[in-house]
Amino acid sequence: MSAPASGAVSIAGVSKRFGSVAALETLDLEIPAGSFFSLLGPSGCGKTTLLRIIAGLEEPDEGKVLADGIDITKRPPERRPFNMVFQNYALFPHMTVAENVAFGLTTAPRRDRISDRERAERVSEALRLVSLEELGPRYPSELSGGQAQRVAVARALVNRPKVLLLDEPLSALDRNVRFALREELLRIHQDLGTTFVFVTHDQDEALSISQLVGVMNAGRLEQVADPQTIYRAPETLFTARFIGAGSFFAAEVLDCGDGRAEVRVADRRFSAADAGVARGRPAQVLLRPEELETSGNGGLSGVVETCSFFGSFFEILTRTPIGPCRLRVREVKSPGEEIAIRWPDRAGIAYPQPADTASIT
Repeated sequence: MSAPASGAVSIAGVSKRFGSVAALETLDLEIPAGSFFSLLGPSGCGKTTLLRIIAGLEEPDEGKVLADGIDITKRPPERRPFNMVFQNYALFPHMTVAENVAFGLTTAPRRDRISDRERAERVSEALRLVSLEELGPRYPSELSGGQAQRVAVARALVNRPKVLLLDEPLSALDRNVRFALREELLRIHQDLGTTFVFVTHDQDEALSISQLVGVMNAGRLEQVADPQTIYRAPETLFTARFIGAGSFFAAEVLDCGDGRAEVRVADRRFSAADAGVARGRPAQVLLRPEELETSGNGGLSGVVETCSFFGSFFEILTRTPIGPCRLRVREVKSPGEEIAIRWPDRAGIAYPQPADTASIT
């Protein structure tokens, strides 16, 4: 399949309410043409509502949706240059795999329909793209979950949309199949250059396959950035708590400047990245597990509560005088074991102290 020359999506001042519930606050977003963009957030944050508004399945109360600069807010779904892959596949059980894939090519007005020969070529091309070229004669009941989802992707791509919308397409699959399909989607995106807009609540999924991630919370965008920035420099405390594991400690801000904050946590003074704190004000400091290590020469005292094995490391949760602390070690630790914890002189991120002072995610 040839790569489309466009596919930029713009969201301008979009809001949506369902009765008294604000599903989307006034929201602006630019999705670059050809990007793999993920909308990430917990259930109820508004990500699927936003995707449905882009698709034309919901109409915004205010604002506009633009495709390559053209206002398509009032266009019905079938007149938008998008296709959608649903979580439940939505395959027709009475049609073969090839017929399911071809369905999108048979719904256009008669004058716009392609020839039977070209339709067969396009179906074969789409099945080859998802590595299912041998399964055209089968019916959906004869497919595994992963194969059915591949058919759904092929059907969505067969008419060469400018943008592919994916609504949690991997969530119903088991772990190994989900990992395999992540790689398949990455390969397809690299082959086609089509804009992908992917909705998920799974942070590992979003960070591993996306070029850009938009983190959503309560109908708002908390941050839009590449995955490395989202993980290493979350702009808000919500993003910091939602992305990855971490320990959050109450801190005193001693000084700040040049993007750094001098903070004191318990009796330890160190420099953290400044995420909007003020001198003399209370803060919350995020320390990632990989920033922490056990020490034989003093440090923050802790008692191991749990020890979980993750293949290349153990993750331990410890109880300390200033709150729970999570870190990664190479050797197993036993519950009740006493350890000392240390971190570098430049570590963590300092956030303004919120009303909610939960200490760990």
